[in-house]
Amino acid sequence: MRKDAPEPARTSGFFSGPRPGQAALAVSAIALVLAAVPYFNGGPFEQRVRGYLLSHPEMLQEMSDALRTQQDNARISTVNERAAANPTLLAVDARDPAFGPADAKVTVIEFFDFRCPGCKATAPEVLRLMQAHPDVRFVFKDWPILDRPGEDASH
Repeated sequence: MRKDAPEPARTSGFFSGPRPGQAALAVSAIALVLAAVPYFNGGPFEQRVRGYLLSHPEMLQEMSDALRTQQDNARISTVNERAAANPTLLAVDARDPAFGPADAKVTVIEFFDFRCPGCKATAPEVLRLMQAHPDVRFVFKDWPILDRPGEDASH
C-alpha cells in the first residue's frame, strides 16, 4: 500500500456496520473449520477449539477486522493503480465545477452522473463533507454511467 493512500475506515459492532456480510463469512469460516476438525483430529480437539472460541469471542471480531482491513487495502491499492494508469482522468480541467481553495493541499474529485440515483443519494453527504472541510478543494467530473441522455443533461 502506498504511503499516501488513505487508511481504511473502522466500524464498531461485529454484526453491524457497512459490511455485516463479513461477520457472516467469519462465522461461516469458523463453522467450516469446526465441522472439518473431527475428520482430522477427532472430537477432543474440536471441543478445545470450541471452548476457546466460546471463552474468547473477541477473536471473531479480530478476524472480521483483519479481513475488512485486507479487503480495504486491496481496494485502495486497485484504486491507486488505476489512478496512476489514467492520469488524464484525474486531471483537473478549468471547466470542471470546483469548490474550495485552488491551492488546497487536498483535492477530492467526485465523479457523478445527473441521472444516477446513487449519485443523487450521495449528494447530501458530499455537501456535508464540503461544509465540514472548507480547506479541501472539491472538483466535480461529469461521468455518465447510465445512458447518453445523462451526458446531454450535464451540458
